[in-house]
Amino acid sequence: MKCLCIVLCLASFVSADVINDRNTLNSLLGPSAIYEGFEKFDIAPGTNEWLDTYHLDRLTVINGQGPEIVQAGAAYISGRKQYDDDFIWQGDGYEGLESQTFAAIGYVSPGRMTLMYDPPVDIFGIDLLEFAGTEQYMEVRIYNPNSELLGRYQVIVDGTEGPSFFGYQSDPIDVSNEIRRVEIDGGLRLMIDNHTFQAVPEPSSLGPLAMGVLGFYFPRNNRIKNP
Repeated sequence: MKCLCIVLCLASFVSADVINDRNTLNSLLGPSAIYEGFEKFDIAPGTNEWLDTYHLDRLTVINGQGPEIVQAGAAYISGRKQYDDDFIWQGDGYEGLESQTFAAIGYVSPGRMTLMYDPPVDIFGIDLLEFAGTEQYMEVRIYNPNSELLGRYQVIVDGTEGPSFFGYQSDPIDVSNEIRRVEIDGGLRLMIDNHTFQAVPEPSSLGPLAMGVLGFYFPRNNRIKNP
């Protein structure tokens, strides 16, 4: 499927970069990158299964499956504090989608899915999805470990065009701006797939990389559109 992602920067407070496509993301990732395709949950093609939980991580056991139905390093939380929303796992081909996908169900629109990283990461990418014939505006907010907002972006997700990729890399110079939490607001069924992320390197490993990071950082074109 053709991928469409129109990203509008609503607020950005650090020197960082939106990543426009998965090929660029892959070129920036190191060997420690983690990929989550939501394929470990056993579900029949073309079906969906409600999960009676609003929190999912590597240790979760749900509907007789688990632990380790998702990769370590990221937790997924559905809804807001005052609402106990649920997750749905969707099998291959469900409603025309091409692979197994994961969705948060919002009983109050817009739905919300929160990605929590432990340890924090410096780069991530994710596919946002809608059903064919449906267009949705989603908002992505990115926070550092001190819960300070790093950026706020609006993504247009057109289900007819296929998955919309969104990626982000934190400022490689300022280690205080690593990524701890990502909030995504969307429709009543907020669907994701192909989540890739990479933990921030340990301090002892930063020295040998410093010159390479500096060389990469300064000549880069800034793709973030300021309002």
